Amino acid sequence: MTLGLEKVFIDTANGPEESLAVVKEVIIMDKPASEIGKDHTLAKEVLASLGGAGFDQWYEETKSRRGGKLSTAIFTKIVKDLVKAQKVRHADTPNVWIDALGRERKSKGLYQVVPQGG
Repeated sequence: MTLGLEKVFIDTANGPEESLAVVKEVIIMDKPASEIGKDHTLAKEVLASLGGAGFDQWYEETKSRRGGKLSTAIFTKIVKDLVKAQKVRHADTPNVWIDALGRERKSKGLYQVVPQGG
């Protein structure tokens, strides 16, 4: 993340003083848009193959299929984008699943792919 700074004058007891203020946040993408689209497609395909999943299960499976390199921050953005685009929906339904180590895990909600035209 990069912050945009701007010089501003602030009135102080000693008179006006120059300072820097944050005026905008600029997100620098380290991958081209085509790669970002691939991550969204992969996440949606993983969710469809699971038939629905909680966030953690969906994240772990997507990360695994992506070769083990996927931060939770990037995945969270992908999920928000898919929900906003109405390609995925979230229901506050508890979900229990078994992870790769055989442990029972619980998710607070269930994500599902929205059928096309639905």
